[in-house]
Amino acid sequence: MEPLSEELEERQVLDEAGRVRERNQFLNGRLHGDSATYDEAGRVVRTAQFRDGRLDGEVIAYDPEGRVLQRTQFRDGLPHGELTIHDEKGWIRQRMAFAEGQPEGECVIFGDGRPQALMSYRQGQPAGDFRLYHPGGGEAVRSVYQEGQLSGESVWYDALGSVVRRSCYQAGKLHGETIEYHLNGQVREKAAYEADRLHGPVLRYDENGRLKERQAYHEGRPVGPPVEYDKKGQPKKAPPAAKPKRGWLRKLLRM
Repeated sequence: MEPLSEELEERQVLDEAGRVRERNQFLNGRLHGDSATYDEAGRVVRTAQFRDGRLDGEVIAYDPEGRVLQRTQFRDGLPHGELTIHDEKGWIRQRMAFAEGQPEGECVIFGDGRPQALMSYRQGQPAGDFRLYHPGGGEAVRSVYQEGQLSGESVWYDALGSVVRRSCYQAGKLHGETIEYHLNGQVREKAAYEADRLHGPVLRYDENGRLKERQAYHEGRPVGPPVEYDKKGQPKKAPPAAKPKRGWLRKLLRM
């Protein structure tokens, strides 16, 4: 606790059993200085610093064993500076920065000490590179945000680092070509999007790179039936239409 001066006053909050649950310092009737909150066993669960009635400084939350769960920097009542969240082992689970109450800068999420996600913020909105990682550490997704929305190319990877999908975004929506891949790296499917809707041809390939099927779309709806291709890349002939059965007419005339 901050040393008391002639102007600072310390107050306590007691529960029904007479146990101290809070210790706070006041100046001119406002919270000013150190603050501590306790559980029923008398263990500290939170410490904070105030200035003129507002959080100003570091706020720390603790578990029953006294381990730090979260650290947050405040200025003039708003998060300002670094925030860290810790797991039960004491490792950092999330780290990010704030400026005047809004996320600003890099945000990293960890799992077992390894980065699991990484992104950047600008004026409270996602901006710049975004990364997701496999548990083993390799990249799983690589994307770009602009003004809080996905923009440009996003790439997905498997655990071995091979590309499994590429997509283009505009203003947070699929817009442009999306390509998916077989495990051997051959293209599995190509599709064209406009504003999150299929628009144009969708081409599907086998694991040897041969075209299997073509389906046209317009504003999210299929146009005509799909066209299938043989192993030589030639369109398959559509099966002949079934002839209508006439037996029903004879049965009707006999009635």
